[in-house]
Amino acid sequence: MLESKLEMNKTKSLEVQIDHHHKATHSLFLQEYTAGEDSKEKPAKRTLFVMNVPPYCNKECLECLFREFGKIMRIYIQSSPTSKVKKESSHFFPDEQPKQGFKFAYIVYQKLSHVKAALNADNKQRFFVDKEKNYFTGIKKWIQQCEDKLVSRDELQREINTYLEEYDKQKAIQEAKNKQGEADDEGWTVVTSKGRAAVIARTEATEQKIKKKEKKKMSEKQLVNFYTYQLKQSKIQNVAQLRQKFEEDKKRIQELKSSRKFRPY
Repeated sequence: MLESKLEMNKTKSLEVQIDHHHKATHSLFLQEYTAGEDSKEKPAKRTLFVMNVPPYCNKECLECLFREFGKIMRIYIQSSPTSKVKKESSHFFPDEQPKQGFKFAYIVYQKLSHVKAALNADNKQRFFVDKEKNYFTGIKKWIQQCEDKLVSRDELQREINTYLEEYDKQKAIQEAKNKQGEADDEGWTVVTSKGRAAVIARTEATEQKIKKKEKKKMSEKQLVNFYTYQLKQSKIQNVAQLRQKFEEDKKRIQELKSSRKFRPY
């Protein structure tokens, strides 16, 4: 969803050639950027919103094209329009692969007047690249892209070390927080400090822990009582069965005695 409303009557079409050797032009569509939420990266009154940016156009090309209107502070190229700027966590390990196809650009100028100058640009001949600068296309561009992927081992090692140091630091902070929030057997949370003595805090979370612990104890007690009652009933039943068997054996002995067939040995 576009976070800046596209108003066709406020859209400027800018015809641009690749270089001095190609006569074919490409149309860029320009608008003053307006967003629901203003941000430091893309201030609404100093940002030019550029649509239909071709795949071969990079930040250097856009800077070459739009610097005539005023001082450029920064440029963002994105695959979809949004007010947010996604910061890469690593130079060597990008979060996602760059998307191909036509893109959108945000050119942040120093002043609002520079944005107005771009929107009021005349129809003179303009180019994506300087006349004196060389650029690559086709197989030469692919070779250049392949060479750009080769990284310095020293720079890579420095970034890995920095990442691991930050990871260890965050892990230590999290472990300290977890330890600080642990409750004792009675449900009290000990808040450590740099003072002489520890401060004991009774919070709502602590109250919930106490209630949960008491409920668990009550449940375990009821379970133990149930097992005790069950064991007692089992013993009573065994005693009753033994008594019944004893009476049956006693009766049988009497019957054998009366019939004089009783032979104890």
